Amino acid sequence: MKKHLTNLLTSERHIIITGLSRSGKSTLLTSVMAQLSEHANPAGEMNRLPFLTRIPANRLLSARLVESDEAPNFDFAANLAQLQQRQWPQATTRISQFTLELTLKRPHAWQQRLLGDEIHRFIIYDYPGEWLMDLSLADLSYSDWSAHVLAQQTSEPQLSHAQSWLAMLNGFDFDLPVNSLYSDHLLHSYQHYLQSAKCAGISRLQPGALLLTPPDPAHLLGRFCPLPAKVLAQPNHPWLLHFQQRYQDYLESWVKPLRDTYFRRAQQQIVLLDLFEGLAFGRAYLAEMQESLNHLMSSFIYGKRRWYEKLHKHVSIEQVIFVASKCDLVPLSQQPRLLSLLKHVSQGASQQLKAQQIAFDHLLLSALVATKPDADNPQALRYKHPDGSTHQVEFDPIPERIHDLSEQGVYPLIHCLPPIIHQASDFRTMHLDQLLNRIMGEAS
Repeated sequence: MKKHLTNLLTSERHIIITGLSRSGKSTLLTSVMAQLSEHANPAGEMNRLPFLTRIPANRLLSARLVESDEAPNFDFAANLAQLQQRQWPQATTRISQFTLELTLKRPHAWQQRLLGDEIHRFIIYDYPGEWLMDLSLADLSYSDWSAHVLAQQTSEPQLSHAQSWLAMLNGFDFDLPVNSLYSDHLLHSYQHYLQSAKCAGISRLQPGALLLTPPDPAHLLGRFCPLPAKVLAQPNHPWLLHFQQRYQDYLESWVKPLRDTYFRRAQQQIVLLDLFEGLAFGRAYLAEMQESLNHLMSSFIYGKRRWYEKLHKHVSIEQVIFVASKCDLVPLSQQPRLLSLLKHVSQGASQQLKAQQIAFDHLLLSALVATKPDADNPQALRYKHPDGSTHQVEFDPIPERIHDLSEQGVYPLIHCLPPIIHQASDFRTMHLDQLLNRIMGEAS
């Protein structure tokens, strides 16, 4: 009887981490598990989450990952082992489920006797960031998508990477028969453009499936590219019908099931942004990141459900947290400016949420601190380069708005080794307790 009551009273929340490739999703999940397991350890030497008021250490009995039948389980041990070898986790190549179960003592003895332990489950999915931008395809026809992406490629920052592809497309003879040889020729040229643009920090690239490699199922299905207006204008053109069918097959077999199975079950959303990549490539790339974020938000359903609607109204996202990851890559003195930049990059998305009366917040985060402040210079950091040498970098002020960065201005992109980690207590983070407080604030 008590077991059934416990199951009934267990709170469960689905959280979607909206993070593009390289934003640090896997490192964040690994750090959360390591930190909370240490937080629950009564013999722990140091509390690394001193401001975690929503999960008091004296009430937390355990933190563990629960196995799932819905998706492969997040491989915490493998990610931790990589960090212990001073390697950042490898890029995510498949979806996995991170189900964190926290068991707490009730705040009052009579509650504990009557109800037993308090249990919270948080279900989070880790996935290749390349899948993310394809969610919006479900709302577009192939012709609309094709015209839109080609229009994007006529201006910077895409243009400089798309010139070879556009030259090939404009010179292609669409009177040729549709067959795998000619089709693959188009696809390989377009794929080369996508890969070049991704390496240069561009985020809005579709289909993201073409950035993945076999045996990824999305890569095997998402084999289409845009076509020029002269082909789109002929509804029965063989090349249009060919790629239109591939596009529709991709939506029905991959994008819509992915969206409905994982992304549309979320009640909370963490939007994880790596602003440093944009700063390293320049103003046009930050603006492109802002546009991508505005576009991406339209792929999700937002709405606050009243308590009596929770049994019959579809699940929707009720809380959004915009997070600038890797904040240890700037000195503490620069972090208020980094927070202002985060607010500006997410300004359009925030306005969309405000119009729908959805709660949102902005936060800086470092899931694993890999730098040290310079003792003599508050504007400088020290870190270990992947070649093993110690580097020091000094920063000019971080721009607080995109247009504060000069057209040719860039900031150094720091490549550093993870810190030495032997056990969970060696993890050092910045503001992880604040993120967990915000998540638990909705669950408690």
